[in-house]
Amino acid sequence: RTQQNRLVASSNALDRRRQFTEAVLSGVSVGVIGLSEGGIIAIANPVADRILGGSLSGRQLATVAPEINTLFEEAK
Repeated sequence: RTQQNRLVASSNALDRRRQFTEAVLSGVSVGVIGLSEGGIIAIANPVADRILGGSLSGRQLATVAPEINTLFEEAK
């Protein structure tokens, strides 16, 4: 029971953090994307979606924006 409560609390904390991040990104006037270590787009604000042509979350950066992926690879 204790372990289940901890899992639920952890899940709730992650959800609150995601909601906060999305709220902050929605108010930014430039395109912002968050990437996983493997180059998967984890989060993108509406401006980035508009600039790069659609819903980006879950897509591979290399296929969506190869020119940005080059910078990402150099940064890694």
